[in-house]
Amino acid sequence: MSSDFARELRQQGITAAKAGNKDEARRLLQQSIRLEPDNESGWLWLASVARDAQERVFCLNRILEINPNNETAQKALEGLQAASTTPQAPAQPSMVKRLPNAPDTKKAAAEETARTQTPGVPLPSADRLTEAQQALDAIIRRSLEPVPNTIKWTHKTRNRAGERDIIIYRMYVGAAAFAVFVVFAIIAIYAVNTNDTLRGVVYGPSATPTFTPTASLTPTYGLTPTPSPTPRLTWTPTDRPPNVLPTSNPYSFPRATQVYPQIFEAPLAQAYQLMLAGDIPRALPTLEAERRASVDGRFDANPYYYQALARIMQGRYSEAINILEDAEERLEERPDEPSFRALVESGYAQAYWGQAKEALDAGNPQAAAPILEDMQTHAEAAIERDFRMVAPYLVLIEANTRQRRLSVALEVVNTALAHEELAANTVLIMQKAQILYAQGADEEALYQAFLARYVDPSTEDAYRLQVEISMDRRQYGQAVLYAQDYLFYFPGKTEAHRLLAEAHIAEGSDDLALQIIERGLQANTDDPDTLEMLRARAAIYLNRRQYDLALADYQRILDADPVTQDRVNYVRAAYFAGQTSDARSAAESLLTRGQSTNGTVNLFMGRILAESADSSDSETLQQAQTYLTQAAASLTSRDDRATAQEYLARVQLSLGDTEAALEAINSALNVADTARRRYVRAQILLETGDAAGALADYEWVLAWSEVFPFNFRDAELETRFTDLRDAQTES
Repeated sequence: MSSDFARELRQQGITAAKAGNKDEARRLLQQSIRLEPDNESGWLWLASVARDAQERVFCLNRILEINPNNETAQKALEGLQAASTTPQAPAQPSMVKRLPNAPDTKKAAAEETARTQTPGVPLPSADRLTEAQQALDAIIRRSLEPVPNTIKWTHKTRNRAGERDIIIYRMYVGAAAFAVFVVFAIIAIYAVNTNDTLRGVVYGPSATPTFTPTASLTPTYGLTPTPSPTPRLTWTPTDRPPNVLPTSNPYSFPRATQVYPQIFEAPLAQAYQLMLAGDIPRALPTLEAERRASVDGRFDANPYYYQALARIMQGRYSEAINILEDAEERLEERPDEPSFRALVESGYAQAYWGQAKEALDAGNPQAAAPILEDMQTHAEAAIERDFRMVAPYLVLIEANTRQRRLSVALEVVNTALAHEELAANTVLIMQKAQILYAQGADEEALYQAFLARYVDPSTEDAYRLQVEISMDRRQYGQAVLYAQDYLFYFPGKTEAHRLLAEAHIAEGSDDLALQIIERGLQANTDDPDTLEMLRARAAIYLNRRQYDLALADYQRILDADPVTQDRVNYVRAAYFAGQTSDARSAAESLLTRGQSTNGTVNLFMGRILAESADSSDSETLQQAQTYLTQAAASLTSRDDRATAQEYLARVQLSLGDTEAALEAINSALNVADTARRRYVRAQILLETGDAAGALADYEWVLAWSEVFPFNFRDAELETRFTDLRDAQTES
């Protein structure tokens, strides 16, 4: 298409050149040359309308670069060069012989001409340029004359090269295809003629369907037919956030929480950041200096409020109240700042709530009652003066929630969220979610958590609540999804790894839980979430009987911050891992401390002593009997009690108390019938003289040992069974 457009431009330029409009022709020809820079005709016409000789020479040289054999360009360029050459008069011989020291007048004249000549390229005269232009125009006209139509066209008499070969190839392909079709047709005909079934299908008559009329239903008079209920699907609309909430970008960094009232003083802002980080001792000197500056100069309530807040965070509520009283005395100095009064009232409310919590924690609600009234008065006063302050609402919400007045707390948070300035406050939204969850409104609580994440995806409380609600509702797959969202925004958070691992364990995906725990433990910390992941992994290892791995995890927990159950589980893992000495040391340590273990440590202590004592070591056996008796009486697990009865029977048998041993082993067999217990009872029955009962138990053990390789089966057992059977046969 560009060549067509270039041809059109070139034709327009030629027409303009013939009409004498050189400027227009030059513009059109230049445009055509830009599209087709190797077109000789365009360059030739552009040379005919050139502004000067230099431009014309350039165009002609360009033509010769494209086609060195272009005679028109050669002749035109020769004509221009001849015109630019100025003829000089022949030198006349000098009749006077120049003296050796005489000056050269020709050379001086040449030097004078060179000094006075204008710098640049020497140009021919106007007459010669006109002659060259006329010669060039004549050459161009001759070159553009139409070519005489002397070419004769003839019809093609031969095929193209290779056409014969392709025709032969196509014939071969067609013949091969036809041969294949013939072969398949022969095979099909043969198969039909030699197979009765196929012959019946191909040549047999088709079945003609016959219409059989069906009797119409006759209604019974006196009965009204009842229509079937039409099931209807109730569509649940997708959660739609209110329009007042701002939309967050889940792929950008979360917005910083706005501090209200805004802190303009840089030292005070830095001190507040230290308070939020829990480093209150470093913040107190700055707060004290800022408050003293306010005392000496113009009053500002911010230093007083944040210093009081630091004391409240330390639990020093009386000092906080004293600071606020100092600020209250100076409020009259700044009547132009009504927010200062609200700030002081908010500080009072938080300080009084701290004192009330102390009284409630001490179990003294009577002492807390008047303090709660003062707290409520100051909180309501702060809200009345500046409803944009969040702290008074939070104090009222926490106080009512603590007293189980959930409806009042919900009313307070709804009042706060009704203000457009506070509608997007994620702290208030999550307070509402927690209250709804406490009231049993799980769906509404999940919706509030969704709103908090919609406003700010970095709201960690929202993820925690969503996972917790899903786990309570046994929707473990949904809990996994929520935990994965939490981990997406906080990839290095051990708590997110813990929640995801617990969700996987709840849904039965122990392998996935182990992978998540392995990733979460890479932080190599000893925070509570890390310890919980270690406990979860150790429990999985115990269930899989990977006792060495479980023991390693419990050892790491003991080195950090263990609880009593961790020590009990360590005893269990060490015992089953074969490290009985470590298990015994840990069990003795627990028993010495007097920590309640619900009989589990007594059970393992008795098992260790029972397995390590000889039949003649009555003292050790008596200790084992004591531990096992205590365990059987205090254990809550039915299986553990049966295990204690089994080992107690073995100890009593060694001590010679066969009657008590038989009673204990029968109690264990009533819970679970195992080969080990059958074997122990057979030994007890032999001691009591019940050979038939012992023979039956031995036979049961030997029969099942052919299926399961019991580790206590030996040649002595088979010999004892054979001798006992022979004796029974003889008798």
